[in-house]
Amino acid sequence: MLNSQIKSLLPRLHLNNEFDRLSKAIEQLSFVDATDFSKEDCLLIGTKYLEKNEFSFVELFLLGYIQSKQTTADEIIGLISSVTGRLPIEVNRRLIDAAIKRHPFKKQIIALGIAAQADSKDPSRMLEMLRKKTYAGKLDQADYLILIDILRSMNITLGSFFNSERSNEGIRKLMVVNAFSKLRPIGNDCRLGFLQRDLGFEPLGLFRWASIPLENIVILIEKNFNNFFAYENLSLRYTKHHHGLEEFLVVDNRWNFVSHTFMYDEDRDVILKKAHAHYSWLARAFLEGLEDSGQVYVYKADPPKPRIDYLRLHNALCKFSSKKLVVIEKDSDQDVSIKEELSDEVLLIRLPANDSYAVWEKAIYDNYEFIASEWIE
Repeated sequence: MLNSQIKSLLPRLHLNNEFDRLSKAIEQLSFVDATDFSKEDCLLIGTKYLEKNEFSFVELFLLGYIQSKQTTADEIIGLISSVTGRLPIEVNRRLIDAAIKRHPFKKQIIALGIAAQADSKDPSRMLEMLRKKTYAGKLDQADYLILIDILRSMNITLGSFFNSERSNEGIRKLMVVNAFSKLRPIGNDCRLGFLQRDLGFEPLGLFRWASIPLENIVILIEKNFNNFFAYENLSLRYTKHHHGLEEFLVVDNRWNFVSHTFMYDEDRDVILKKAHAHYSWLARAFLEGLEDSGQVYVYKADPPKPRIDYLRLHNALCKFSSKKLVVIEKDSDQDVSIKEELSDEVLLIRLPANDSYAVWEKAIYDNYEFIASEWIE
C-alpha cells in the first residue's frame, strides 16, 4: 500500500519539483509495488525516471503500466515503440516479454519481440522469425506493414540490403509494400487505389477513387480548389459492377471530376450531402499535404498526354515544396515496362496493356530507387 506522503504527492506529479520529492519518497521505501499505482501514474513516473536514466525504476514502473489490466494492446505498442533505443537491451526485452504475456497473439507485439531478438537488425532474419510466428507459416500484407513500421522506428533502412539481397523474395516483397505505402494517386482512374487496398493500405486521398482531366487538376491546384465541389455543380450517376451491384458515382460537372462513393442504395440527397462535405474536406487536406516535401504522386494517363502536360502537373504539385511524380501510361504494343526520366523528379513508366498487380509490382520494384530513395541512401 502507498504511504500518505506518496499519496499526497501523486496528484501534483506533473510538476518537476513534485517529482523530485516523489522520487525521494519512493526510493526510501524498502519495497515498491507498481501495481499500487494507477496505469497513468506508472507511465508518467516511468518516463520521468527515463529522463534521469535510472533504468531500474524505469523498468519497475513501465512493467506496472504494461501489466495493468486497464492498458490496451495499442497503448503497450505505442509505449514500447517510443522507448526502443533509449533503454538497455535487456530491459527492453523484459518489457516486450511482459507485453507478449499480456497479448500473446498480437502481431505487432510479437514483431517487436522479434526485432529485440534480432541483434544483427537484419530484415531478412526478422522476416523469417516473423514467418515462423504466424499461424500458417506464411506472411501476409499486415506482417510486412508491421515490419516496415518497426524498421522505421529503429531507424533502419534497406540500403545495405538493396543490392546484396535483391534475389531474396522476402526483401523484395518488403520493398514493394514499402514503396506502395508511399504512392499518392492523383488520377486519372482508381487502379492504384484498388492495388493499395489489396495490400492493406487505405490512405485518404482526394483523387484516389477519381477520374479528372489532367489540365483540371493543374487549374484546381493553382486556384487553391476554389469552387471545387460546389453543391450546385454536383450530380449522381450509376455504374454497374461485374457482380451485378449498381454503385452511385458522384460527379462535379464543373471540373469533370467523377469518383466512386461505394454507396449503393442510400437516398440520393443524403449521398450528395455526404459527398459534398467529404470531398470539400479532402480538397483542404490535399492542399495542406502539398506543403510536405518528399511525397510521391502517381498520375495514370489513359490515354497518354504530351510530355509537357506531365511537367506542368509536376510544377503545380511543387507549389509549396518539392515532390516526385510518377506517370503511368499503358502501351498495347509492348509486353515489358519501359521507363523514361522526364526530369530529376518526374518519371514516366509505360506498362503493358495488361496492367495486372504483378506488372505494377515489377515496375515499382525496378524503380525503387526513385520512389523510396531515402531507404536506399
